[in-house]
Amino acid sequence: MQEEGSLETFNARSYLEERFATPKEFRSEFYLRNFHKFYQRFHSEWNPEKARLLEYGGGPCIHTLLSAAPYVSEIVFADYAEDNLKEVRKWRDGEPSCFDWSSFFKYVVQGLEGQQQPTAAADRERLLRSRVASIIPCDIWQDDPLTTSGGDGSNETREPFDIISCNLTIVTTSKTIEDYKTNLKKLLSTLKPRGFYIGVEALEVTWWSAGATKYPTVTFTADGLHDVMRESGLEVLSSDRVDIPEESRFLSSDTKSYLFTVARKL
Repeated sequence: MQEEGSLETFNARSYLEERFATPKEFRSEFYLRNFHKFYQRFHSEWNPEKARLLEYGGGPCIHTLLSAAPYVSEIVFADYAEDNLKEVRKWRDGEPSCFDWSSFFKYVVQGLEGQQQPTAAADRERLLRSRVASIIPCDIWQDDPLTTSGGDGSNETREPFDIISCNLTIVTTSKTIEDYKTNLKKLLSTLKPRGFYIGVEALEVTWWSAGATKYPTVTFTADGLHDVMRESGLEVLSSDRVDIPEESRFLSSDTKSYLFTVARKL
């Protein structure tokens, strides 16, 4: 059962303003550069006119999707907290009060991709908005990790995905290795054979917090995490690790490092 309480009262806008003021913060750069590299390297492995992407446990954030927009036809965005979904929905619908991601689009489109046309970043934002077809609630602790109940999804979300992006979700919602295996396998059941599983996980973390509530979590080294991924039916293709300087660690967890992994379902 998903832990409740603090997560349901999570303030998504405060989180965005605190964590995503600039794309040049080292965590954001780590994410943006690795997702850019993934799509540049692997996009020829699928048909972009038909490919479907699931962003699972995305929080109120869309920065992991900026490089994906030209290479997929449809994105399903899922998260547990309704306030997170509201923030993403406001951005997708272009509401004036939505969070401003424009500096992130410029960082990716102009900085990483080298597109210098004056409208390139704004064009990418419009494209990504058009790609986000469904914004739905999810709960990794349910037998079915996806649901269209309460969201704007449709039965189309039940088709398997070509790519799943999942960041800081499975580790932080699992207290034991068996929890992690169970939850990962449930999520992988929505991925096509030979589909890609990508994203960032926390290493050497023992707890995280929401508000005043602390939640214990399973602890992994990079090798241990990849071993469990292989046992769960994934082929690990590449990875990149960044250690978090002590002065840059958040008070909301004791995470020591982040690991970005590209894997493929066997």
